[in-house]
Parts: sequence; C-alpha cells; structure tokens
Amino acid sequence: PNHGLFTMTISSTEVVTYNMNVRNMLGQEVYTDIINVNGTVVQQMDLTQFEKGVYFVTLENGAEKLLKKVVVQ
Repeated sequence: PNHGLFTMTISSTEVVTYNMNVRNMLGQEVYTDIINVNGTVVQQMDLTQFEKGVYFVTLENGAEKLLKKVVVQ
C-alpha cells in the first residue's frame, strides 16, 4: 500500500506493445495507457488523483495477460 505513486518495470526480449488498464473495485476503467517495450521499460504510475482503495492493473498484449492489485491509501 502507498499514496498512489507506483513504479512498474517491464522486460521483454522482443518488441512488444502492452495495453495497460487500471480498474477500480467496481470494475470501472479509470486509467489506460499503451506501453511499448523493447528490452526494459520503467513506467511511473500516478494514482494520487484517485480515491483511496484497491485498484487492479492489467497488462495485456493478446498473447499474455498480467493482473496486479495495488492499494492506494
């Protein structure tokens, strides 16, 4: 848990484009982004403008899907 500032590190040996979605507990999409990865990418996420609570971050590219839970205090 933190105050809404997160850092994601994404690595790939291939050139990959990920769709990133952040959803709240109600399943509402509150943030989206497209991340292009060629090697290692460090992505800063600022969720400080959102209400305190639990959010789900999804990275997907058609072949892969990763879901992580983050808590904003």
